[in-house]
Amino acid sequence: MRTTRLLQSTGRPFRGLLTCAECGAAITSEKQKGHHYYRCTGKMGPCSQTRYLREEILAEQLRTAVSRIAISDEWHDAMYEQIDRWREEALDESRTTLDRQRQELTKIDEKLERMLDLLVEGTITRDEYKLRKEKYVTAKANLKDKIAQFESKGADWLEPLEKSILYPVPHRHITLGIPKMLRPYFRYDRDLLKDLCRIAHECLLEYLRTTLDLSEGIPGIVMTIHSYGEYLDWHPHLHLLMADGLFVRSGLFYVLPAVSLKPLEELFRARVITFLVFKELLPPARANMLRGWVHSGFNVHRSRRVLPREREDLQRLAQYIMRNPFSLEKMQFNKPDVKEGFRLTADPDVQADGCVIYRSGMNPKIHRNFE
Repeated sequence: MRTTRLLQSTGRPFRGLLTCAECGAAITSEKQKGHHYYRCTGKMGPCSQTRYLREEILAEQLRTAVSRIAISDEWHDAMYEQIDRWREEALDESRTTLDRQRQELTKIDEKLERMLDLLVEGTITRDEYKLRKEKYVTAKANLKDKIAQFESKGADWLEPLEKSILYPVPHRHITLGIPKMLRPYFRYDRDLLKDLCRIAHECLLEYLRTTLDLSEGIPGIVMTIHSYGEYLDWHPHLHLLMADGLFVRSGLFYVLPAVSLKPLEELFRARVITFLVFKELLPPARANMLRGWVHSGFNVHRSRRVLPREREDLQRLAQYIMRNPFSLEKMQFNKPDVKEGFRLTADPDVQADGCVIYRSGMNPKIHRNFE
């Protein structure tokens, strides 16, 4: 099926939108047992596409097809500029409407004060005053509600539009680690961590372009360096939040198929070892040993694919890769136990303090990491 035009329809959103890819005839729909089904009308001649397709299945197919496409940078910038213009227009309209409503509110307050004066002067009776006051008080309350709703709402209708053009493509969380044998090199020369990021980016770019056969494909990657492990030990590794595929200059996005990460891990291992040998940090004999190991300590891990509509999962993923190394939730303060003679100082004149225990949630069998 290919897209032609979108017609207004009630209850059948895809009617008038699609044509048959085989014969070019229109796709029609009908309702059976509470569900909508779509099929080729066959009005352009003989066609083998005679089966019906349920609307839910068609919607999922279209969603999958659209998720593989992202708009170009040029369109992206142009749409943002239009959103900014709409926002300014909406704010101008909001200010005008709010000023008018506040003026009406002021007039109602003036009328209420005038009515009270008339009551005191005896110009109107108390019953008349109550009747008119109830009318104005109701109008005042309604006007206040409108002002509050307008102030809170503002131009929020632009928010879904703004979010919808931020490259709605699937993402993944990728981690790349190195063996313990190589970690000390990065501990005593932190500039090497930047080289580690560069190597990881080069490996990912080559892996993605080779897998998708897109020599000019462009990745979308946010990379962070974590220098700590679960127990706050020295453990340099990389966390990546990346678009699960490649962009091209035309604005299309090609999703990475379900393929093994083993080639990426082997490429990452080879590049890191070669780099350390070039820097004269890793002896060639040890480098050859690492190259020959079946389990070298290098690892590449990826999470499940996070779809564009899973905004909350994507937000949690972004928060995770930017998390702090020390978690207050894992800290436990133990007060000193004088009865058991527990002290953190040998000086009897110094008051004993408690200790802080940092517990890991990775292995429930571990009761204490360090104090």
